[in-house]
Amino acid sequence: MFYAFKYCKREILDDRTIFTGPCVALGTKHTVVVLNSELEAYRQGKPIQDAMPRLNAENREFLQSGISPEGWRCTFFPSQVRELAQLNYEAGGSYIIEYFTDEEILEEFKTLDDVKTYCKLKCEQATNCRWGEDDDPEVNRPEWQDI
Repeated sequence: MFYAFKYCKREILDDRTIFTGPCVALGTKHTVVVLNSELEAYRQGKPIQDAMPRLNAENREFLQSGISPEGWRCTFFPSQVRELAQLNYEAGGSYIIEYFTDEEILEEFKTLDDVKTYCKLKCEQATNCRWGEDDDPEVNRPEWQDI
């Protein structure tokens, strides 16, 4: 929790502490509420994920590194999407690789499952536009691979 202790404003209440500080990626304000019992468990040497199981991984990451959930998404999500699309280029990933900028990826998709759904839909649309039967052996639909 180096970042939280060094760079965040702390408001200590009876049963909880509120950490508020800037996201190092975006500069926007982010707030995390930690129970004082969790904070004490962390100070006694428990790993943060064991001391603060109530917090999601993204908020624990903010306390440690200063990258908020939205900062993490804006910084790393487009590259994750491109990696997934490249792995599944023949299964519809080509639509992402060829046509989307990083900004458009952030606008269009919230999760990697959204990307998968979009690519499968584009493949289905392309299949429906061609002549012939759906069970044509020349139509090879690769299985989607997750990263």
